[in-house]
Amino acid sequence: MKKSTKLLRLLAASSLLVPVAATAVMAQDSVKLLTNSAQTFRALDNVFDNGRDSTLVPNRPMIDPDDVVTGSTTPVAGPDDVDLAALYYYAEHKQADRVEKETARLRLKYPDFQVPADLYDDPTSRNVDESPLWALYDKNDFDGIAREVEAMSRTYPGWSPSNDFREKLDRRKLRVSITDAYEQKDWAAVIDAGNKIDPNTETDADLMWMMIEAYRETGVTEGLTALYRGILGREGDNRFSDDVIVTTLQKATRDFPADEIRAAVAKIGTTPAMMVKLQPVSLGLLRREVGDFNADKARNEPLPEADIMKLRSVAEAQKAPADLSLLGWYYLKLKQPVEGMKWFKLALAAEANADNAKGLYLSLAQQKLEDEAYAVASEHIKDLSSDPEFLMNALSLRFTRPDIGMIDADVVESYSATIAETRSAAHAEILGWYAYNSRQFEAAEAWFLKAMEWEQSPARLKGLVLAENQLGKKAEVAILFDQFATIYPQIWEEIRTAQAPQARDAAVVTKPVVVAVDHTAAVPVTAYYPAQAPAPSVTYAQAPAPAYVQTAPAPAPARAAAPAPVRVNKNTGGENQASYYMAFKAKRYQACVQDLQSIEARQPLSSEASLIKGWCLHSLDRMAEARDAFAKALRGGGETRNDAAYGMALTLLRGKLTDEAESIISLYPLTAQRDREVRAEIYWQRARSAFDRKLYQRTLDALNARLKVAQEPADLSMLRGWAHYHLGHRTEARAIFSRLSQYIGNPAARDALELTSFTNR
Repeated sequence: MKKSTKLLRLLAASSLLVPVAATAVMAQDSVKLLTNSAQTFRALDNVFDNGRDSTLVPNRPMIDPDDVVTGSTTPVAGPDDVDLAALYYYAEHKQADRVEKETARLRLKYPDFQVPADLYDDPTSRNVDESPLWALYDKNDFDGIAREVEAMSRTYPGWSPSNDFREKLDRRKLRVSITDAYEQKDWAAVIDAGNKIDPNTETDADLMWMMIEAYRETGVTEGLTALYRGILGREGDNRFSDDVIVTTLQKATRDFPADEIRAAVAKIGTTPAMMVKLQPVSLGLLRREVGDFNADKARNEPLPEADIMKLRSVAEAQKAPADLSLLGWYYLKLKQPVEGMKWFKLALAAEANADNAKGLYLSLAQQKLEDEAYAVASEHIKDLSSDPEFLMNALSLRFTRPDIGMIDADVVESYSATIAETRSAAHAEILGWYAYNSRQFEAAEAWFLKAMEWEQSPARLKGLVLAENQLGKKAEVAILFDQFATIYPQIWEEIRTAQAPQARDAAVVTKPVVVAVDHTAAVPVTAYYPAQAPAPSVTYAQAPAPAYVQTAPAPAPARAAAPAPVRVNKNTGGENQASYYMAFKAKRYQACVQDLQSIEARQPLSSEASLIKGWCLHSLDRMAEARDAFAKALRGGGETRNDAAYGMALTLLRGKLTDEAESIISLYPLTAQRDREVRAEIYWQRARSAFDRKLYQRTLDALNARLKVAQEPADLSMLRGWAHYHLGHRTEARAIFSRLSQYIGNPAARDALELTSFTNR
């Protein structure tokens, strides 16, 4: 028999050399058994040194342990604890040459053998069962892990978790912190947690994708570029999979010029298989180019026919609403309404929305198919209500030409409500004439009054006087004559000779709410219009009670108020000023942005135009771009700068960039009301952040600071109560929960009160 075989038998039998008492104590751990037998390994030392040991196995020839083991009929996957015992013993006793020889022996027997990661760890750590820690690890219970480590350290003095566990735990904490912040759209927290990531060595692409979105939303382009380079620039064994590269390039189409993406595609797509996988990226670029063409009013040359045919082929095959709509707008812009109509019908069948309904309406209107166009508008009133200006224009044709067909009651209702919402004097006048010509004189009077209230004109005054004449209001007509005879002298002879309208079938027009109108002075078109940009919308995690308590749903966060009216000088902004001005008034924010981008391509925007662009982008939830627009608007003075600073602060708060928002309002002081609103949100975010990090005193400090600028709503008082609870201030916590329960009737407060009462019994 070969010496190496005898050595294996020697190792397998060496436990027999351990005293009986020790064997009884440590029978469940063969590694510990062997490593605690100095006699055993002194004998093994002799085997390596002298090639034989007759005191252990007499009359057996032995060979060098480096000899190859042959003749085994059953292959073994890897060494067991007994096989590894000598290796651990030599490592523990710092015998590097022995470790090297034993490693060589094990690799001869097990070709895939790798040196254990814990070879040089404290033996105490190796011999402690870490399975309870791994069970908590699988649940992401980091607090439970900390408690278990503390308990195990008391049981096993000198023990600490293995390097493997510590490394994996740190990695899991990183993933959870990034993922949780990403799900809450807390972009600042995503970036903060991801600062530990090295874009050049990180192996988890999904974490880098989350970081990319966070940088995009906060406008930090330097970090964005580093992440893309870290994924796309690797080669050899470090290269990411093809699928990861393709997905990353698809994301990059949002952040880099088309030429750069094409260059990257050309560099990466070096094999037929990769070229096939990159087709979605090329298609995404094509979609982007068609969309840019549709949005650029200065462009009118058709795109390459081969590209459009490629998009048509994909749209026909996949029936994706976005592709169908993209083609519809492309052909509509090229003044090919028949072709545009085809694609919009398919798009509307696939997805009924305002964009597709508008496209089909315009395609029909360009073909003078008025009945069909009206039918589309009336059928999709709910969808089109998101664009009030378009809806009013689409419906108004029937009111200006009632002879072409009856009007449904729901159309009248929608038209009236939209006019009142937008304060459109022009459409109020249209509805007033419709009511007058159908002998609904009270409704006509009310709508003409509204039209005069919003913007005076001779035609609107004429309609008002005619309606009041029919109602016999001679005194009111006399007052109007005294006030406007010299302002609008041309209408009075027409009024004197006008004939009363004939009765006809018509829809019933309801009267708007009318306020008293001062006719003593002409009121110019107002230069004020509301931006109505939404306040930051942030989903906060629930304020946690102790783990064994089922808590109530998370409270809604405090919100900064929407901005006050934005002041705009109507004499600035370029040739398309009226277009983006009207789009913004009608809350057609996408159209507003497109118009402003068209102007910006030819000349810099004024500060006021940049301000409008900022609010439009803010309303479209494009925070990084809105922030850039507000930054440019800050160069203006007076109210423009004040409004821009306010908008900038709101975009920063939306991204949880609390400190930056505070810096902005320090550099550019706001009005007292806006300052209170923004500071209230800043302190609320700080309180919530501190609570989530279990910094309960900081939570109270932030809430106390907020209380100086704004009243405290019930959900923040609940947070205050839990902060006191976790600080051990049980009396204060119970007092807060009791007040909320008794005076507000808050169910969550009642549950909290029961909990705090129970835990103090």
